[in-house]
Amino acid sequence: MHRSIGDYHSLISKTVSGQKHTAEAREELYERARTALMTEFGKLDPPASDAEIFGEQFKLDFAIHDFEWSTATEMSYANSA
Repeated sequence: MHRSIGDYHSLISKTVSGQKHTAEAREELYERARTALMTEFGKLDPPASDAEIFGEQFKLDFAIHDFEWSTATEMSYANSA
């Protein structure tokens, strides 16, 4: 279960795009994604190492941060035009 940051970013983008999500709604979505990731890890046999779990959580959180930053940047440009 090794995904790239791009995989997570793409998944987030597809889920959010085309819909008017408030910051609260997006945060709920991100929490569901974090929970789903941990649920996946809970099903692994043998269990994943702490380092593997941390790495995947880091990539997901980085993708979330990057998506939020890029969305804010796009909105800033749109508002200034």
